[in-house]
Amino acid sequence: MAVTPADVATYMGIAGTVPADLAQVLDWATDAANELITNMCIDFGGDPWPAPVTMATLEQASRLVKRRASPEGVAGMGDFGPVRVSAVDPDIEQNISLWRWLTFA
Repeated sequence: MAVTPADVATYMGIAGTVPADLAQVLDWATDAANELITNMCIDFGGDPWPAPVTMATLEQASRLVKRRASPEGVAGMGDFGPVRVSAVDPDIEQNISLWRWLTFA
């Protein structure tokens, strides 16, 4: 079962009335995360998603919402220069690893 924008807002600790611009970003990020995880994982046939897959979807949607603050891929400046946003989150990869489609070349 796909996650909802309300699930993502709760996961991110966003309480109360959500401003319209943030609600639009939450909708977009949730749709994108649901589609990404659905395409990466096996078909659950309408059954509820396993908890790790749901968590991975929440994490991905949260990353997409926060990504709007780092459009160039730079999350901030550290002691040694810019801190870049990684393309792949190892926690998300680990959470979906048991349900990923396997591809053989």
